[in-house]
Amino acid sequence: MPLLAIHYLVKNMFRSLSPHMRCTFCVFLSYSTGHNLNLAHSGGLNSQTYTDHTGLMGNPLYSDETGKMCFNAAKNFQIDGWYNDRKLILDPLGYTNGGQINRVKNFKMVGIADYSNNPQGHPVVVKVETGTSNDFFIGFNRASGVNSDNDEADNEVTIVKTGSNGFGYSQSLLRATLAAGQAYDSRNDGTISTVFSGKSDPLIVVVNDIDSSTNPWSADISIIVEGCQSNNDCNACNAETCDLTTQQCVAGSGPTVKAGDLAITILTDRYPTETAWSVTDPNANEIDSRSSGYYTNSESTYTETVEIWTSPDPSCGGEYKFTITDTYGDGICCSWGLGSYGLTWNGIAVDTPTGGEFGDSEEATFQVVVSSGPTPVPPTPSPVAAASDAPSSSPTGNPSALASDSPSSSPTANPAPEASDVPSSLPS
Repeated sequence: MPLLAIHYLVKNMFRSLSPHMRCTFCVFLSYSTGHNLNLAHSGGLNSQTYTDHTGLMGNPLYSDETGKMCFNAAKNFQIDGWYNDRKLILDPLGYTNGGQINRVKNFKMVGIADYSNNPQGHPVVVKVETGTSNDFFIGFNRASGVNSDNDEADNEVTIVKTGSNGFGYSQSLLRATLAAGQAYDSRNDGTISTVFSGKSDPLIVVVNDIDSSTNPWSADISIIVEGCQSNNDCNACNAETCDLTTQQCVAGSGPTVKAGDLAITILTDRYPTETAWSVTDPNANEIDSRSSGYYTNSESTYTETVEIWTSPDPSCGGEYKFTITDTYGDGICCSWGLGSYGLTWNGIAVDTPTGGEFGDSEEATFQVVVSSGPTPVPPTPSPVAAASDAPSSSPTGNPSALASDSPSSSPTANPAPEASDVPSSLPS
C-alpha cells in the first residue's frame, strides 16, 4: 500500500506539518512559510496553479541543495514590512490621486537581490493601479545573491497579476517575462478582458534596456496606457464614445438598451476567500467581476444580479461568458464543504458544467439577444381638417348630425369616429 502524504499548511498562521521527504527541501520550507505569511499559489503563463517558476509560491525547486530564490513581485508587494521603502505605485488613470492622468511613465528598477545595494533608491517592486481589485505588479528578476537559484526568466522583467489589490490572499498569475527590447500588450493577452475599471484602454509595458554594465544591474521600463483617438477605438457595444480631451472611452455615453439580468447564486465552501468570478461579452470585455477575497462567510449563500446593457445594435448580442475560479485550485465542492453555484439569464436557468466541482476554473455561457426595437411605422397623411373638441366642419359621411362629446341620439350603424382630444383612429 503506498504511503499517503498529507501536507497541512495553515495560511496566515505559523503552523506547517508534512510527513513527505520534501520537507527537507529548502524551497519547500520557504514555500510553506509563504502560506504561513498568507501568500497564495503562483500560477504561470498557462494559468495553472504551480507553474510560475519565477518565485517560491510556484514551488519550482525539488532539491535539498538549492534554495536561493525569492517570491514574485505580487508576493513581495503583499508582505507588509518587506521593501516598503522600495515599493512604487503607479496610477496612470487617476483612480487614487484625484483624477490626475499620466499615460506614460518611465522608471528604473533593480532586483530583490540588490535591495541593499541600491544607492539610487530604485524600486524593487512596482504596482500598476487599475481601479479594480485585480492589479499588475512588475519586478526585475535579477538572478544573483539570494535569488541566484531562480528557475525561470533569469535577469528578465516579470509582470504578474493578482487580486485583493495586492494586499490579501489571492493566487497570482504570471502574465509576461520580458528581455530588453520586448513589450507586453494587454490586448494580446487572451486571459485579460479589460485592465482598467470602466475603461477599454490597454496596458503596455516596454523594457527599454537592461543595463548589466553597472552594479547593481537595472532595468529601464516604460508603462504606456494608450488612449482613444476616435469613437472607433471604443467599445460600441458598451455604448462608449471617445473623449478627445482625456483620450478616454466613456462608457454609457452612447445609446443603450438593457438586454437582461444575469442572476448569480453562490454557496461558498469552507474557504470563501478563494472564490472569484467574472462576466465577459463576446469580445472578452469584462462586464462585472468579483475577485478572490470578496466573499468572506464560509458555507453561506450569496445572491447577486448583473445587468447587461449594450448598444441597440443587434450585432452586439452573442455568447456571453461567466467564469468562476478558485485560487487554491480545488473548486468549491466537495473536499472542503459542499459549495455550488447557479445562474439564470432573464429567469431561465443557465447550464453549468459541474455546478461547483471543478479545479482552477469553470465557464458557463449564455446567449444575449439584442433587439433594436420595433421598426418605426411611417406616419399616415394628415387629415384635411384636424379633429378637435369643436370641429370647424362636420365630419364627412354618416351620421349627418354633428358629432359631439355627448350626442343627442345614438349613432347609426357604422358611425364615423367620435371627435375627441385623441381620436381612436385617424379620419379618412
